[in-house]
Amino acid sequence: MQFINTNSRRIKWLLIFTVSVFLTTPLVGVADIAMIVHKDSSLSDVRIKDVKLLYLGKRKKIGGIRTIPVTLPNLSQAAKQFSTLVLSKTPKQLKAYWTGLVFTGKGAPPPVLDSPQAIKQWIVENPEGMAFIDSNDVDDSVSVAATYK
Repeated sequence: MQFINTNSRRIKWLLIFTVSVFLTTPLVGVADIAMIVHKDSSLSDVRIKDVKLLYLGKRKKIGGIRTIPVTLPNLSQAAKQFSTLVLSKTPKQLKAYWTGLVFTGKGAPPPVLDSPQAIKQWIVENPEGMAFIDSNDVDDSVSVAATYK
């Protein structure tokens, strides 16, 4: 019987230690999503609802300003986060959503650019553009219209 009590205590302390380490360790690879726009854009403090409607093809303007969205590849961590956090869809659900719209001729998904660097360059060249990138990739070539956690 002593053997069971000793093992139970060890298991209990191991569990407490593991949980405390998990709760105090930051998640690796999880950063904020920054919605970026051209430096001269008047868009600022963009609401998540407006971004969702834009990226689902249900709106072409935000705050009365024509806005053209672009996106990162679905396999990127930022795209997965954006899809889940902002669009409330898994990447698989988002792909199915756009497949249905394309098939019926009711819409086309935003253009996909290969990298945060390509997105920033596109935003610099397209004043009506909007895109999301990992907040760690933001630099002074673009402005941040919103940040989502």
